[in-house]
Parts: sequence; structure tokens; C-alpha cells
Amino acid sequence: MKYELSIFRFNYKTDYLPYYKRYTLKQEGGTLAQLIQAADSEIVLGEYAVVNDKYMTLDTPVETLYEHFGQELEIEPVSQVRVMHDLRINDADFYEKIAPFERFMDEALHEKYEAHKLTYYASVSLKYNRDFLGDALLAISKELLQKNRAQEREILEMMFDEFYGLQYHVNSENRFLEYDYELEENYRYLKERAVALGIIKDKAVDFKTKHTPSSREIKFKRGLSQPMAIEAYKYDKNFTYKIAGEVLLEAMDNNVDAIIVEDADSFNLLRHHQKKIAKVVGREIDIEVVAT
Repeated sequence: MKYELSIFRFNYKTDYLPYYKRYTLKQEGGTLAQLIQAADSEIVLGEYAVVNDKYMTLDTPVETLYEHFGQELEIEPVSQVRVMHDLRINDADFYEKIAPFERFMDEALHEKYEAHKLTYYASVSLKYNRDFLGDALLAISKELLQKNRAQEREILEMMFDEFYGLQYHVNSENRFLEYDYELEENYRYLKERAVALGIIKDKAVDFKTKHTPSSREIKFKRGLSQPMAIEAYKYDKNFTYKIAGEVLLEAMDNNVDAIIVEDADSFNLLRHHQKKIAKVVGREIDIEVVAT
């Protein structure tokens, strides 16, 4: 099978800016790592990679890549802001985020946290709040609380820090070929416990808007490319506006006439808050949003 690859290249010691280098090669079977090395053995690998906007391990079978993406692949590191050399990153932040919780963790929890490094870097929230504690912590959170029942309040207060706590979690399933829905179950459990203990308030989001019919001609429409950070709106409106802005601008830049949404909160956010979103992201936004 013939593949067209565009691979992210950068060496922090010698390069001023990253660039993408194109490769054409034939490959039958093997893994993502083997495909990359067959293209150029000098490419420095990491533990993971992003292929066509999906986060995955380097042992992902080439057959899986072809099944989902065909023959054209764009390959990048899991964090371009922390890249060291090609696909290798500085992952010190991953360990720094868990450090305050280590006194509550046993070896099994450490191992489980380590196994969710890809989950950590794939988080949508991390892109807009680099201090966000991370979805890897969310992955071990329920078990962490159950093993430290006497310290439940203390741990939950740490987890729901006002500025970088787990309330900024956003569903990132669109970034994976296969998503671990246990993250969402854990978040619901944590929120219930935090509300029960009075650590956070379970207030509803109210955008104070009403539906108005559209008079625009719509030729090209599509669904949301990313779940909205509705929950985080309660704590930081600008955080939610930044994520909404990326979705709206990405659609506009691809000549989409309208975005289709299924829930009322996402509709009201994207339809009626475009001026506020535009102010936060620094670009004019004007696109139709349609409720189903």
C-alpha cells in the first residue's frame, strides 16, 4: 500500500520554527512506529502521536490507520507546545500535576495514572488552560477517593481548585479512535460528591436567550466537531468562549454555512453569544447555528 505522509519536524536545539516534511512510501502491515521509521529513520519518536487529529499509541496497526484515514496521514506530537525533538515531548508537566496527590496514592494508582498519559495530553481543556489538573487524574479519581475515604473532602477540594480543577473537564472523545467513557462516569461521581459536601454548587447554566428562526440560505451544514464546555461556563466564561470560538472559526474557515446542534445550551451559546466569543478569540464570527 502506498502512503503519503506529512510529518511534524522540530528540534528545539537547532530549529526556530517547526515544519512538516512530506514522504511517499509503500508499507504493508506493521505499526505506526514502523511506518514512520520506514519513511525516515532519523525521526525521533516519542511514546505517542497524533494522526489526522486523533491521539494514539505508536503501536497502532497500519491497517487501522488505513481503515480510518486512507493513505494520506498527517503525523504530529501530542503536544506542540512541549515538543523537544520531532515526536518526543517534555512530559514533566504530566508528573507535576499529580505531585500534590501522591501522598494519597499507592503503587497501583501510580501505575494507572502513568497508563493515562495519552489521555492527559489529548484533553481539550489542557489546550486552553495549561494549569488544568488533567484527565489522567480524572481517570484515577474515583478509586483515589475510595481508597482515602477519611480524606475525601481534602482531596475533592484539591481536585476542584477554582482556577485549574476538574470542573474544566471537557469530553474529548472526538480526539480518539476509541474513547474511555469511564472518564465521564468518574466526573459525574466526583461532581455529585463535591456538591453533596458543599465544595461546589450545582447551579444550572442560563444563557438567557431564546430561539429566533433563521432567514439565511443554507447549502453546507454539519454537526459539532467538539463538545462544548457548558459545565465550565459556570466557573470561567472565557474558557468556554475559547472552545466555542475554535469550533465556530474552524467551520467558517471550511466554508460551512451552518452548524447543527442537538442540545439547547450548545445552541444558545453558539448562536447567541457570537459577539462575546468573537471578542475573546479576536476574530469576527458570523455563522448560522441550527437546532435539531
